[in-house]
Amino acid sequence: MIAHTATGWHIKTHPGVTFQASDLELRRYPLPMVRPGEIGIRMQYLSLDPAYRVWASGRNMVYLPPQPVGALLPGSGIGVVEDRNIQTIHQARSLLA
Repeated sequence: MIAHTATGWHIKTHPGVTFQASDLELRRYPLPMVRPGEIGIRMQYLSLDPAYRVWASGRNMVYLPPQPVGALLPGSGIGVVEDRNIQTIHQARSLLA
């Protein structure tokens, strides 16, 4: 098992009409070790979903709850399995996550 560090964009302030660099904060933090039944994925490509504007706005929208200042922006993308505790998933396999 490998110890890893994650990097994530967090809401620093709720953006106005458009995102500014000052609205987000890039944070690094340690990830826990992979437990039985889990895999660790190193992301290579991340989706920049238009819904980020809704999540980060702080406004209550129809289909998404507002995210508070400090929240990690959720996302998806393509990554490679680096660590695993599931024998049926092979190391270095690419996945959509």
